[in-house]
Amino acid sequence: MRPFLLLVTVLLVVAPAYGELYEWVDDSGSVNFSDNPEHIPAKYRGRATMRESTSDDKAEKVERAKETPLQAEPAPRPAPELYGGRPLSWWKDTYAAKSNRLKALQARLAKLKDEEVEARRKRLTLQRTRDRMALVAKTKEHDETEAKVTEMEKELAEFTSLAESSGLSIDMLGGSSR
Repeated sequence: MRPFLLLVTVLLVVAPAYGELYEWVDDSGSVNFSDNPEHIPAKYRGRATMRESTSDDKAEKVERAKETPLQAEPAPRPAPELYGGRPLSWWKDTYAAKSNRLKALQARLAKLKDEEVEARRKRLTLQRTRDRMALVAKTKEHDETEAKVTEMEKELAEFTSLAESSGLSIDMLGGSSR
């Protein structure tokens, strides 16, 4: 009994979704379909045929589709101007991400420098093993971050050079000239 009730429930839910489908052939011979008669181009409305429907007023809707003037289609968006095969938005987003990463690394480097100075001060005044180890760790982290900053600066310079060779200026990317 349960499978039967499940089947009836599914059919009751799916039945209202069953609707109309319009078909027409354009000048190039391509077959086109739409579920909305207003989406049929005006010059093909006379050729459109309704494929299936659950309602009784099929003919009336086809006639209405033939008579309904086509609403003005919005003008197509102009293709974005490409620089080196990519839109300006990609260049700006990438530049901003790289610049923000560089700023974060530079801020981290400044903080590490202060921490390294503090560790050096503790080592000199207290002479404990853990202070020596902390100084070595801070120095290592500082050097690694400094290398990352240098690498990021190089990467940003290469990106800026690539952008300029693609016809963009640093001002177009949202940055200021250095």
